[in-house]
Amino acid sequence: MSEVKAAMEPRYDLREAAARFFPGGQIIRDKLKHQIRWGRLDAEMVCGQYFVTESALLSMCQGHQRNALPATDLREPQPAGDQQHG
Repeated sequence: MSEVKAAMEPRYDLREAAARFFPGGQIIRDKLKHQIRWGRLDAEMVCGQYFVTESALLSMCQGHQRNALPATDLREPQPAGDQQHG
């Protein structure tokens, strides 16, 4: 994306972004803030409030798809004492 287009892209506060782009209510402001803190969502802070763009949200979602574990890796890890020796 060109710098000019990125500069003109609308910004949304986290509540507005959650409501607009994740209308099911499963993604809320606090979850977006968590993604910012973990470095997964690019945001701008203005007067102590975070603002995000649609392209930043899309990039976050695409990053999660790339980093998703295969279904076989979703099993719960076994505690060290529960391993069977044979």
